[in-house]
Amino acid sequence: MRQTEILKGDIQAGLDKTKAAIDNGAALKSNANILKAEMLKKADQRSVELEANRKAYCEMLGLLSISLSMN
Repeated sequence: MRQTEILKGDIQAGLDKTKAAIDNGAALKSNANILKAEMLKKADQRSVELEANRKAYCEMLGLLSISLSMN
């Protein structure tokens, strides 16, 4: 999760720089939209995947502990 937060921070920093460049006429709004899409696609999706994996592993460990206690 920490790596995902770092990735979000990096993308946000790039977005902030791009917004400043847009304000100064040095970049297009589409550049900012690309970075926003990256944040949604990579960082947010990765957070969802990591949380789903964590829950699945916890469930597996729970089943394993039940199985071991029955033996």
